[in-house]
Amino acid sequence: MDNNSINRPSFSVIADMLRFPLIYLVVVIHMTPLYYPRVSLDFTEGNMLYVFITELISHNFGAVAVPCYFFISGYYFFNVFKGLDKLNFSIYKSVLSKKIRTVFFPYFFWNTMLIFAFWIKNRIFIQWGKEVDYGFLYLKETNFFDWYWKDPVNFPLWYMRDLIVMICIWPFFYYLFRYLKVYGIIPLLLLLVAFPDTGIPGLSSTAMAFFGMGAMFSYLRLDVLAFSKRYKWIFGFLTIVLLFCSTLLNGETLHPYILNIYALCAVWSLFNIFSKLSQNEYVKKYSLLYAEASFLVYVIHEIYIINWLKGFWVRVAGEDLIVMKFLGYFLIPVVCTILCVVIFKVWKKISPNSLAFVTGGRIGSHGRNRNE
Repeated sequence: MDNNSINRPSFSVIADMLRFPLIYLVVVIHMTPLYYPRVSLDFTEGNMLYVFITELISHNFGAVAVPCYFFISGYYFFNVFKGLDKLNFSIYKSVLSKKIRTVFFPYFFWNTMLIFAFWIKNRIFIQWGKEVDYGFLYLKETNFFDWYWKDPVNFPLWYMRDLIVMICIWPFFYYLFRYLKVYGIIPLLLLLVAFPDTGIPGLSSTAMAFFGMGAMFSYLRLDVLAFSKRYKWIFGFLTIVLLFCSTLLNGETLHPYILNIYALCAVWSLFNIFSKLSQNEYVKKYSLLYAEASFLVYVIHEIYIINWLKGFWVRVAGEDLIVMKFLGYFLIPVVCTILCVVIFKVWKKISPNSLAFVTGGRIGSHGRNRNE
């Protein structure tokens, strides 16, 4: 064993360091509308400078966050299958039963919490003679299937919805990489590039490709960090070029295709960057400091917290001055994340068992369930 392999951090350290920065990036993503507005380099045109920068950060740079989580989830999920030679129904059932508490239950619980929040808030508003909000209208016009599956009420949970499907079809990945080895990733990457949107809730090409890639590296015992380091200049260059290309193509037909290729390169660039950062003990310490709070930030920030903050900022600062719009864009995610972390800390202090229950055991161990 050489000195480089001794000093090189493990992938688990890098994954733990990424958890909180990635979930903060998810909060930043939700500062922008759900659609992709057209952008231009003509910054004299109205608020185009604001639109360009916020789209660059949220909808384009931010597109790396969820793929990175899928990769990490696939990697940890397949950790337990290293060396598994034979698959049977009892193993499949055992794996699913363990995930009921860690994935299935939190998904349905936090969707239900937002449904209750919509109902309670808007019943009060109706009593006061005020208008109901979009969330309440959505509940009235849709059904149970829409709320919990097609378009989750707590919409960031689409990641968990897709993760549930990946967990249910994990034997597909097992046989794919058992018999095709590394070549098994080819059809998944083709799916990612050719079909940015499959149109099938739970079977997104993003989930299939990145969960599958993480599964492949884990099951075949490939070195994630060695691979990211080996091709760091290629991935780094492509990440920067594709980031600007995808931003300029915002709202165009080609945009989702370029964005998925960007995400593929950006995931590997992030792994390499954080591998370097992990050598700095100060950066490593503060990256891990609030990692265990990342799941709660993820599931509660859309339960009115971020939208109330955005509404408050508009009332206080208005929407006319571009300086104030920029200040709000960068300040609100910080305040929102701090509030969510405070809720986590207080809840953990008062009732750690109930917190562990509703987060699927994601307290301690830097917010990661070690079997995932």
